[in-house]
Amino acid sequence: AGTDETTLAFQAVAALQCGNYTWTTCAARWTSMRPDQAFDPTDPPLYLMHGDADTVIPVVTATSISYWANNKGVERALVIVAGLGHTEAVATGDPTRWAALVAWLQTKTA
Repeated sequence: AGTDETTLAFQAVAALQCGNYTWTTCAARWTSMRPDQAFDPTDPPLYLMHGDADTVIPVVTATSISYWANNKGVERALVIVAGLGHTEAVATGDPTRWAALVAWLQTKTA
């Protein structure tokens, strides 16, 4: 059985974010992030989608990133998905949610 495109995309994002780090080290990198210093008005738009039951990366991480991106003038969208944890199902588990993400990306990359 092959790996679907969505899984490959999420694996690619995780690899970009975490490289060859273990999940423990990756989580430490997220908790040490300084979103108040991470953004610049010239940054591209940012789409954040986070499950409110995520026990790996707390939802406050996404809300903080969204707050600071907005504070620094970066266009952003934040979607908190009720009941979901640290899984790609946050984005792919609902066709409407996935369609909204794709539509938003298309408007930003057209």
